Amino acid sequence: MPKPWIVDVHSHLVPSGDDGVRTVADAVRLCRQAAAHGTRVLYATPHVQAAGGAHPLTAERLAQYDRTFPVVRRACAAFGLELRRGFELYPGAVPESADLRDFGLAGSGGCLIEFPGGWTGEREPLRRTWEESERAERAGLVPVLAHPERCAEVIANPERLAPFAGRGWLLAPNALSLDGRHGGAVRDAVWRLLDAALADLVASDAHSDSRPPQLDWAYELVAGRYGAARARPLFDGSALDARSRDEAAA
Repeated sequence: MPKPWIVDVHSHLVPSGDDGVRTVADAVRLCRQAAAHGTRVLYATPHVQAAGGAHPLTAERLAQYDRTFPVVRRACAAFGLELRRGFELYPGAVPESADLRDFGLAGSGGCLIEFPGGWTGEREPLRRTWEESERAERAGLVPVLAHPERCAEVIANPERLAPFAGRGWLLAPNALSLDGRHGGAVRDAVWRLLDAALADLVASDAHSDSRPPQLDWAYELVAGRYGAARARPLFDGSALDARSRDEAAA
């Protein structure tokens, strides 16, 4: 079996009271599945939504994550998967008084920000995501923007992400968008983003057996279209490593 090499920056595979896994047993089982399919590093990124959202980060949810994360991490270490801490931040959900560095992707200098999809009812998703990304930059973090291809404004015109990419912010589409499991319009949008080189990190956004953590198949799909040299950096985490190094040197 080839040595695991994939870095997955977005998953809901540690129990936290959001819409991801419910039990430690399911978390470990799905993480083992990720490792078996080539993932070397997996970030557990529970939702942080504002009060009134489906998954606000309450004290109870944070305590559950703090309790379950080290248990799952120890189990993952036994089969060679490095589990890292992180969060998925909805724009504006973290109070201005809080330090965003406490919510970053551990060990990377990145910050995963949820690009609002149509299900959120967000009226100005591009503006809200832009503002949250600027806040992350002010905190010394690299914005990593989750599933932009699922945003209605992006579906209508993927080139609207060019200014985000121009700022050096990293765009992290979902693997399940590639084969249409998030819908045909989303599939078309994500391939247009890839054609235009407006994607940086393909992530699983894994939640469950129906939204699994395997990324090897997605790599093969992308490599089949663009070649391995272009596809590999979308899956090995090097885009985030390089951007973080550039930020540190600035």
